[in-house]
Amino acid sequence: MALTDDELFDFDTEPLWGWDSDHVERTLAEQRDVYRGQLVAARWIDWWRGRIAEPDSPAQRHNSEDYLRGYDDALNEVIARLRQGDFVPGGTLHDDTDAGRL
Repeated sequence: MALTDDELFDFDTEPLWGWDSDHVERTLAEQRDVYRGQLVAARWIDWWRGRIAEPDSPAQRHNSEDYLRGYDDALNEVIARLRQGDFVPGGTLHDDTDAGRL
């Protein structure tokens, strides 16, 4: 059973400082499969990020609060970029990378 668009977009856009609903709608219309694949990846990373925070999780390899906070921040940035469509052709990070600007 495939996830619906509603399920893939079931996240809070408030903390996504670069969220542009027009860009998201265009990306979904023009690059549906690629973008949905990135939304699936973001959903899994978000789930995994939550598992790392659990004290008895096998995913947790470090118990330093500072380390976990930094790890969480880094994963949130990746999740945000995937959800915003930044790595899809036409997205800022994809095009900057493709043009050699990064």
